[in-house]
Amino acid sequence: MVGTRGLIIKSTDGGITWTSLNSGIILPLHGVRYLDLNNAVAVGDSLTILKTTDGGTLWRNRRPAGIPGALLGRKLLSVNFSSSTAGYAVGEGGVYMRSTDGGENWTLQTSFATTSTELRSVYFADQLTGWAVGWSNAPPPGAGIIFRTIDGGSSWSQLFTGGTTQNLNSVAFQTDGQGIVVGSGGIILKALNGGAAPSDWSFQPKGHINVGVIDGSKRFVVLGLPLHLLDGSGTVKDFLRHVILDEFGP
Repeated sequence: MVGTRGLIIKSTDGGITWTSLNSGIILPLHGVRYLDLNNAVAVGDSLTILKTTDGGTLWRNRRPAGIPGALLGRKLLSVNFSSSTAGYAVGEGGVYMRSTDGGENWTLQTSFATTSTELRSVYFADQLTGWAVGWSNAPPPGAGIIFRTIDGGSSWSQLFTGGTTQNLNSVAFQTDGQGIVVGSGGIILKALNGGAAPSDWSFQPKGHINVGVIDGSKRFVVLGLPLHLLDGSGTVKDFLRHVILDEFGP
């Protein structure tokens, strides 16, 4: 696991005990991915990319040289590998990097997202098919976004998200095309067939918001938190309007 001030901790017994490792930096780290017991890559602020080849004893800076100064303040938020050699890192401002040698060297790519986009998670189910999720603040009020590649990251297309205004924070898919995307406000999106068509996506759990009535006169109710609609949209005001008009309306 990784975190603030260059934190890296490692478990070798299934998470029962953890050991702190020396990353050599004090910048926050936001993502880490192990290729095997010895090789791993971690990413973080200022486009930091670290790699270890000895199980975490020594971490080396692998951020590519020649990055424009205007980009150096951005954060890398997620890293993933589709094979032992092909690596992908995404982050703030739509930044997108690739590696073809197991994370030893990285190349800044032409981004498939806009600079108003924050890519928070990237995941590959196989060597060709991958997804990246995040949030864009353009146009206001912003919206969750999902991208997919079917050619190993060379090109990406934006997928349907149901119009949610919530940040999408993490994504994972199986090789059969079933996937889950989670975000702020407790939102959960489920996909079939790789999420290629709008009909492949659904909000989880399905159905209406459950309201538990304490007494039969409906004067007291128990509401589940957080207060949001199942599609992740709206405010507390919208939620209460839904409860009053839809659940308890005439």
